[in-house]
Amino acid sequence: MKVKVALTTFILAVTLVTSLPVVALAQNNGAPPRQGALEARVAEILGIDLQELEAAVKQVRTETNKETLDARLQELVDSGKLTKQQADELKSWLNSRPDVPAVPLGKLDEAIQNGTITREQADALKAWQETRPDIPKISPEPLRERIPEIRDNRDTMMTRVADALGIDKDELVSAFQQAQRELRESALDTRLQELVSQGAWTQQQADAYKAWLNARPDVPPLRLGPEFEPPD
Repeated sequence: MKVKVALTTFILAVTLVTSLPVVALAQNNGAPPRQGALEARVAEILGIDLQELEAAVKQVRTETNKETLDARLQELVDSGKLTKQQADELKSWLNSRPDVPAVPLGKLDEAIQNGTITREQADALKAWQETRPDIPKISPEPLRERIPEIRDNRDTMMTRVADALGIDKDELVSAFQQAQRELRESALDTRLQELVSQGAWTQQQADAYKAWLNARPDVPPLRLGPEFEPPD
């Protein structure tokens, strides 16, 4: 029996597999304000033109998304979950997606109000969704099983972007990490100041909280299972 899950989940899985270790490089369509700020800061750190960085990111993202989609569809055909004709129809539909920011259908009105997407773009996205082919819905592999592939793709994409820019990959990664830290700290300062201004926190509490966050060890996030018991 074929497991049926929303087709949009399959699209999301492809996006996750092709995502880079930074938000800006993971976006498929459009440039939300935070992404634009991140790319602008990275370009400033590297001393390169912002348009040059955006063009390199877009080129590599497009190429890698195509490669990953082709590989995934071939897996589905080889496993018998899709016929070759169905895979071709699905690929054609995905490639016909309008070039608009990636926004869930349920949040289009909110996105229009905050300026992330225009009414015309939202209508185009809805119209595209209505043309999706009538084929079996696909259940993506569990994300945890694709982690090695995701890491490999991230590294490959960073290398490609660096090559397109003519710089060292480590320099590019470092620039994105620095820009992310700076923007994250700026957002934190803004939020803490709001809490202090509202009287929800004292300045001392805000300072203590920020100091605690800054003291966090520089290690990857870890999700602890229910069986985990912290040491005494």
